[in-house]
Amino acid sequence: MFEIGGGDVIVFPGNYEDYLWRKEGKEIDLTLPGMPDLVGERAPSRHASDNGLPAAASVTSSTGKTKRVNPIRLQQMKERCREIEEEVARREAELEGYGQELAHFRSAEDSLRLTRMIEQGRKEIARLMREWEETTKVVEEQEAEVRD
Repeated sequence: MFEIGGGDVIVFPGNYEDYLWRKEGKEIDLTLPGMPDLVGERAPSRHASDNGLPAAASVTSSTGKTKRVNPIRLQQMKERCREIEEEVARREAELEGYGQELAHFRSAEDSLRLTRMIEQGRKEIARLMREWEETTKVVEEQEAEVRD
């Protein structure tokens, strides 16, 4: 989950229920029931203020506040970029096929149908490209923050 506000993005690992739990300031027990604690004490509780991520993943934003980069979410965003790239390539190939069909006139209705499909495909490609640009920008920013 992401909380956006005041120019900052705070990452809360987990689902919406975990997010609400952390926002209420309640502790989350990260030990496994029935399993011994490997360090001999209870795992540290995690509140919304520390986002539940290890210190190695912390970064400082331009406002001076410490933020955490969720490595799982970062990997998911990278995977989404790859999925978008594949989808754009597939859509472009589809559009090329529609263009070739359009070059061979059959009927006015068929030409109009293909023209609409090409237009919709171009709009979808544009939408996917915007999503890819935004996702790539976030991934690059988070990777740069982790390196610094």
